[in-house]
Amino acid sequence: GMGGMCGIGGMKKKVKAQPKKLGESIPTDNELECMTPTARQRVIDDYRTHKPLPDERSFLKIPDVYDRLNISADRKLLLLVCGAARGVRFTTSQMQDLYRYSTEAESQFSQVDAVYKSLSPKARKYKATANPTPTAVVEASVGSVESVEPDPVAVEAKQYHDAANRYMAAYRELVGAIVAKHGELRAREKAAAEGEGEAAVEEEVEVDKDHGEGLANAKPMPDWLKCLSEKYTNESGMKVQKSGAVLDSLGRFACFLACCVFNHLPLTPHEVESLLSLIQASDDGSGTSVESITTTIATRGTPPPGIADIPNATQRRTQKYWAYRMWRFLKTVRELKSVPKDEKYLKGDASQWKDWL
Repeated sequence: GMGGMCGIGGMKKKVKAQPKKLGESIPTDNELECMTPTARQRVIDDYRTHKPLPDERSFLKIPDVYDRLNISADRKLLLLVCGAARGVRFTTSQMQDLYRYSTEAESQFSQVDAVYKSLSPKARKYKATANPTPTAVVEASVGSVESVEPDPVAVEAKQYHDAANRYMAAYRELVGAIVAKHGELRAREKAAAEGEGEAAVEEEVEVDKDHGEGLANAKPMPDWLKCLSEKYTNESGMKVQKSGAVLDSLGRFACFLACCVFNHLPLTPHEVESLLSLIQASDDGSGTSVESITTTIATRGTPPPGIADIPNATQRRTQKYWAYRMWRFLKTVRELKSVPKDEKYLKGDASQWKDWL
């Protein structure tokens, strides 16, 4: 608890903290409880809006436009910091875990922030000492509870630290899941370095030299892409590509998938899962998230006929919106680099998409 760890062995030295990578040597709750609430809240703000180090930026391909990454509030940044720009793949359950952890971290942050703002000026500066605090004395001597008045400032500070500990528990869980994705990326990088050198990570080399064929042979395609591209190939009348490219047209593929979202085409459970993975990965920050449409896609054959009928006005999205959203993401998928972009298919009205319906 507070107090016991804060004296001799505590955080005495006032050394300027060196910037750390995400998840690197996070202090324990006991160490953090030795701080004043004001100092600790500053630490929490730093954790919540992580400033990537130069080697994190290059490793994860984080654009310079993002100075700080609010990983629990912004799902696009959450996926970016997991390695989405490097082609990291997510299973449906990994996506669900990440979103659950980030939601919990954000909820706990709101709570600790509210507690901090409610503190008195004295409580904000209160620092536990090596001597037991009056509250600890009260807890220790049950017989004399009436005779010892707990210090109200210490009580306030303890309420803050309890809330801060709950935030840190949620934060550690979220960061653990992110760092696990970095481990997958490093393992993939190591395998690529042993087999293919830099071509595996340099997009230009890949497109110009081998149209992606070497990579397609070297690595299994992500499960969601394999499933959806097979459905498209089988049901859209696509001609097999001489170049060995996976698809004939990203524009047509995106329009086809938008028709799947709108219930125009029957889906197997595996296809539903694959489509949901793509929708999650293509999150554009517009507030139309996978939770709002999961039931729509997963309950096939029951009215209403698709996402357009979800009552919440912010979720009313056109077929063209879904086609564009998925197309923008598909353009970044390494296995599809050599496929013609064909944006023209997205610009027309939906009637010209019906040739396969």
